Amino acid sequence: MKQQEITDALRRAFEANEADFSSIEDQVRTRQATARERLTRSGWNDQGDFHCLACPCPHFLQGGHEGRCRRGSCGHSCLSHDLPR
Repeated sequence: MKQQEITDALRRAFEANEADFSSIEDQVRTRQATARERLTRSGWNDQGDFHCLACPCPHFLQGGHEGRCRRGSCGHSCLSHDLPR
């Protein structure tokens, strides 16, 4: 769809969608920060790798089913991992 074909209704819908996704991203970042703090208080030593925050998986491996880590010992979603922004 070309930019000039976007109606006011579609523009408002896209803006509402963008706001919703931004809100979800903020919630995920907040939950990840809470998870990191909880793990750190419990003795987690972050070595600079991007760990799963839900299990001791060393890092996320892309290519799993439905956005999950394909590492056999993990299987958590991408959102459960402490990934770079």
